[in-house]
Amino acid sequence: MNKFFLTFVGLLFFSCGNDLEMASYKVVSEASTEERSVDVIELQGENFGPEGQFGYLTDILLVNSSLVFQDIKKEYAFSHLEDGEKLSRFQPIGLGKGEVENADFVKIVDYDEMSKEIHFFNYSTKSLSSISVLPNSVPYIYGAVPGLYWGDIQSAVGLNDSLVAITGRFSDAKFIIFNKNTQKEVLRSKYLNSFPNELSEEARISVSPTDIKYNDKHELVVLNKPSVNSIDVYSTNGAPEKFYSFGEMRNISDENIFSRDYFYYYSVKTHGDVAYGLYLGMRQDVMAVQDVFASRTRPELHVYNLVTDDLQRFKLDRLVNACVLNTESSILYCIEENNEDQPLVRYEIPKI
Repeated sequence: MNKFFLTFVGLLFFSCGNDLEMASYKVVSEASTEERSVDVIELQGENFGPEGQFGYLTDILLVNSSLVFQDIKKEYAFSHLEDGEKLSRFQPIGLGKGEVENADFVKIVDYDEMSKEIHFFNYSTKSLSSISVLPNSVPYIYGAVPGLYWGDIQSAVGLNDSLVAITGRFSDAKFIIFNKNTQKEVLRSKYLNSFPNELSEEARISVSPTDIKYNDKHELVVLNKPSVNSIDVYSTNGAPEKFYSFGEMRNISDENIFSRDYFYYYSVKTHGDVAYGLYLGMRQDVMAVQDVFASRTRPELHVYNLVTDDLQRFKLDRLVNACVLNTESSILYCIEENNEDQPLVRYEIPKI
């Protein structure tokens, strides 16, 4: 039995690891679907930064030339790394004034280049908050979410001084925009998916986005859900611009029953002319088996050009749980999973 099981696992590793050939992706719009081909480039990373200083990092953000991390196992929710060595912490955890209840209940959304403030969504207060990366900084709420959305909201992002976009368990829209000053709804986006299935209301809610980002250069809203194989791009007037779809959507059955068996895009972000994210396209139970026996779960970085719709595809050399791309220097910063001692990884990639 043991020999058979190990043989099965070996075949499983081989079949999942031999995937570096040409692949296709789709650019889907309301009017058409275009299929394109793309090759893959292998990347080798190197660990860097402080050793033994972090708890468990779950997200990473580039703030000008420094890095900010979300840490869910320290007394502060965020860490700030300057020059690759100087580490400071901010945003204490607790129930007091200026504290957040739990680091698991916050989600980094974006940052302000001028003020060096990061914006995060706080599940506990159902609001967008802003805080400086400097130590001893005090957060302030700059976008409270109206109460009628509290039961469904998954994340939020500011579009300008008055408008906030939220995504969540909505069956008739991918996102909703409201005025944070008047607390009034401004618009609901059109509902559309990259796959052709006609979904019930329950199924629509099941595939609704969990993350939302804003590209201020092109005024685009970027959405994703890890159990859906696409990155969705909308205009701020609620119209679907395009969907970048990679691989097959295997979480919808022929009977339109939704499952979360397959894990696709995660750590999706956007900046300048690109939207990018990490991609696995694997069954979660297969990932679990691989992690038990060997570090064979290796995601790809997908970088989509929002102007040309071209895709650059890179295979990473290890499992990482989050990334951020410096589009000017073409440096990718990641958080290595299962490395508590020195979790930061840096990759040099071809010019974006």
